[in-house]
This record gives sequence, structure tokens and C-alpha cells, in this order.
Amino acid sequence: MKRRNPQLAARAGRQHLHQIQAKRIAAVNAFLSASDQYVCAAATHQSTVDLVELIINKWPDCPQFASLLVDRLMQGDEDLQRALQVELGDG
Repeated sequence: MKRRNPQLAARAGRQHLHQIQAKRIAAVNAFLSASDQYVCAAATHQSTVDLVELIINKWPDCPQFASLLVDRLMQGDEDLQRALQVELGDG
């Protein structure tokens, strides 16, 4: 019967723990990065909503320039949401 070297076994155990810790750290960092991106996108979305509301309140008769501005803001917001989903692998 072969006897294992206790030092080799301990070193292998430490290496395995380091690998697990490195994977866990990478997963946490990926989560935090994704979370930051969601928070930024949500803040941008809210700013877009607020700005559209201000435009509508300022020009309720909806002149062409205001309509085009609202359309562009909404399209930009949709593009941002879509890009975030693609980047984070949700889309």
C-alpha cells in the first residue's frame, strides 16, 4: 500500500482552496460589475423618463422638435437597455 506524503497532500489542499477562492472572488467581482452597470442604466433610464416628462409638460401641444426629441431620448434609452442585456449575457 502506498503512503501519501502529508506535506504534498496539505499543499494540494491549499492549492485547491486557493483555486476555489479565486473563482469565488471572480464571481463576486463579476456580480458587482453587473450590479454597477444595472444601477447606472437604471439612473440613466430615470433621467430619461424625467426629461421626457419635462418636455411634455413644457410643450403639451407637442411641436415637431419636441416630438423628435422625445423619440430620440426613448430610442437611446431602449438602445442602452438592449446593449446592457447583451453585455451581461441576458439578451
